[in-house]
Amino acid sequence: MHDVICIGSSTIDVFVNTQDKEIRCNKRKIIGYDAGSKNIIQALNYSIGGGAVNTSVSFSRLGINVACITKLGAHGNGKIIQKFLRDEKVKIIPVRSKTEHSGYSVILDSYEHSRTILTYKGANDSLKFEEIPKKSLSSKWLYFTSMMKESFKTHIKLIDYAKKNNIKVAYNPSLYQIKEYKTSLIRLLRKIDLLIFNKEEAETLIGKFEIKKLLKKIYQKGVRIVVITDGKKGSYAYDGFRYYDAQPNIVNYVETTGAGDAFASTLLAGMIKGKSLQDSIKLATTNAESVIKQIGAQNKLLSWTKLNNIVKKKPIKVKVTK
Repeated sequence: MHDVICIGSSTIDVFVNTQDKEIRCNKRKIIGYDAGSKNIIQALNYSIGGGAVNTSVSFSRLGINVACITKLGAHGNGKIIQKFLRDEKVKIIPVRSKTEHSGYSVILDSYEHSRTILTYKGANDSLKFEEIPKKSLSSKWLYFTSMMKESFKTHIKLIDYAKKNNIKVAYNPSLYQIKEYKTSLIRLLRKIDLLIFNKEEAETLIGKFEIKKLLKKIYQKGVRIVVITDGKKGSYAYDGFRYYDAQPNIVNYVETTGAGDAFASTLLAGMIKGKSLQDSIKLATTNAESVIKQIGAQNKLLSWTKLNNIVKKKPIKVKVTK
């Protein structure tokens, strides 16, 4: 039996360091390019990413018995993703498309290190429930990352399968997923044991409220534990008994891709290993801080031993209230 199975997207990620400065336009920050222009970039980096890949690698490095369900394309990129996961000691439960390409993302990094992501979903959007071998779903947890279209329908069926088979469910939705499937996601909340997302996503799902009220409103929809991240301001959680307010350390960040995946997977890893919610939040914050110090979603993911050593030397402050 696995500790956790991650279900979600996989991509080839290309990080493009543009060094272009952000422009303010109608109260928004944008990176602008002249139509038809040819622009010189400063650096180019490749990596494997996607929610299921990032979290699977994080779990594996933390010593968690993890498997990954992701739909791979029919062409060469699928084999690259599959080899990467095997090298990271992640068991692959592969589903392969006969016609589509694997997911592909181009991450544009500005001078101020704000990222703009161009994403091609490809095979990630067409995962079908019937394609997944049910014998492979023996696990304590199913961890869902954001998916759309046919794959979101499959998420719903898998969550029902999990509830019927006493498997716990962790969910990390995205903003575009919430906007597209808001009503369906609200219905799903009563089946979710651990919900982790950022403040903008939480407000889009439920509405704008003071943070404690926001946590409680989501909890009252049936979620067992709610965790909301808020960038540099830290993270907040509620388990029905106590509120948790975690303040991160001040760090010099290079690129933020993968920080959310690192936080969410590490928090669940801590819980799987028997840590309290408070201690799991400390570990999660520390691993996310490590990731943002370097380009790439997995380059600075920490081992369980190293992570705990850092937390002891430089602990995260978590305020607990009723």
